[in-house]
Parts: sequence; C-alpha cells; structure tokens
Amino acid sequence: MGGTNLWGDVLDKLQPVRTPANLLREQAQVLGEKTANILTGQVFTTATDKNNVFRYISSKNRSFERIMYEELCPETNRDNPIFVHRFDLVAPVLNHYGITLFTVVQGVNSYPLYVLPASLDQPMRCGDEPEFAKTVSGILTSESVRGIVTALLSQSQEGDPLPEGERFAV
Repeated sequence: MGGTNLWGDVLDKLQPVRTPANLLREQAQVLGEKTANILTGQVFTTATDKNNVFRYISSKNRSFERIMYEELCPETNRDNPIFVHRFDLVAPVLNHYGITLFTVVQGVNSYPLYVLPASLDQPMRCGDEPEFAKTVSGILTSESVRGIVTALLSQSQEGDPLPEGERFAV
C-alpha cells in the first residue's frame, strides 16, 4: 500500500515539541510528587470553537474576545478549533475538592496563547514557551496560590477523610 510521497522530507525532519498541555501536566505531576499526592494537579483540555470558548473560561473581559479572534483565529483559519486547558488543584482526601488556578487558551499552533488566572480578569499573552513557563511559575508561586496550597494541605492532614459520598452538613 505504498503510494507516491507528496510530503517530501517534511515528516522525516519533525522534531517533538513540548506543548502547553504537556508543560501543565508536568507541573501537575510535580505537585503530586512534592506533596506525596496529598494534593494533585489535574489538567482538563477541551477543543471548542470561537463561538463557544467563553463557556469554558471565566473571563468577562470582552476585549479578550476581539484579541482571541484576531490572534488565535487568523482570518484565513477562522474555523480552526481553540484549545482550552484548565489547571485545577485537587485535594483527594477532601472528597476530591478542586479549585481552578488558571485557564489557558490557545489556537492550533501552541503560541501565542493566553493565560487567565482565576484571581484576575485580565488575560496574559505568552508568545513562546519560555514566556509561558515564566507566567505559569508566577501564578504557582503567588501568595494566593501559596495560601490555597497551605490551607488544603493542612485540612487534608488534619484527620480522617469523610467517607465516600458523605458531604459536610450545612
């Protein structure tokens, strides 16, 4: 089932690329390793289109919509999917309580992309992997995330977990 190769050497010279989702999954794994899985990170990825992307992000910043259309969906590729990655911090002992730390929105190409921290309404543009890594590091080392990690670690280590399915009384 051979056939004429019209690709030339393009497929032979491809280099693996670390995608934004891979970088996020690496950080989720680091969190689990550093906390003995008392806290874990989870990355949820959704492919959507430009009309539905705001269902997956919490930004109310409508100027972001214009930027997204222009940068992530260039005029020639308006129908390409948009990928939304959500980075959640999860405390398995606390009935898998999770909190979204930030969301990443990218086009088919990995960069540019936008990071939307849960604590800010202003998206941050990252033009390449080093800029993205620096932005993610800034969020993960922020005082607000440090407080969340400290609180969830403390609560997770305080005592016996609730039995599966049991909820706190209100």
